[in-house]
Amino acid sequence: MIKHTPPEHADYLCLQTAFTKLENIANQVNELKRKLENDEVSKQLQDEHKIKHKELRTLIRQDDVVEVVILIINTGPGDMCEFT
Repeated sequence: MIKHTPPEHADYLCLQTAFTKLENIANQVNELKRKLENDEVSKQLQDEHKIKHKELRTLIRQDDVVEVVILIINTGPGDMCEFT
């Protein structure tokens, strides 16, 4: 509607304001939906892996594992740290 309303029309400013407000609402709804979907995936992963303190965890990113690399760091005489 705003695309077909000339800027000098009496309702143009009201249409522009309404459009901006609707865009903001749509963005908030999309963000909430994304958060709820991430929370659900996070809960499923935590349940599958029996993770404790679930309320302190948040899913940041989920990807497929392509390769696992084991890195061993020698931190001193006789001490080794292994990271997978």
